[in-house]
Amino acid sequence: MTLTRATDRPLTLSGLQPGDGPAITRLVWSLHQANREPIKPHEARALLRHRLRRGDRIAVARMAGRAVGYALWREAERHVYVRHFVVDPALARRGIGRRFFAALTDQWPVGRTVRLHCQTKKALAFWHALGFGAAHDPLHGDHLERRA
Repeated sequence: MTLTRATDRPLTLSGLQPGDGPAITRLVWSLHQANREPIKPHEARALLRHRLRRGDRIAVARMAGRAVGYALWREAERHVYVRHFVVDPALARRGIGRRFFAALTDQWPVGRTVRLHCQTKKALAFWHALGFGAAHDPLHGDHLERRA
């Protein structure tokens, strides 16, 4: 048996697939735990359904067919607003988040500004490493942004 590092495995993106519910619910839960916002599994599912009904889009990152992360975003005329970006905490610091975000931005229109809010120091370091900087505007308040 040959073991490969997580960073050597192909990363693919897809939409939600049948059977993704438990993995995505766990990832939503982990995001809210990291942000110190307790959430129950049924609340995580309801939040995701609500966002998707309102027009947000989702991509699921997969390795060997397993959901290892997801992103939730909304596209506007001049920017893409990332609401959630989560990688399985058990796979943290292995380059998966960087690869996932690069694959995701390849799908977005060129030239749009990517905006997001960040709530933890660990996440802030990740976004700064990807070239995001502090910004402010009256509509979005304080946030991070980068040109796509």
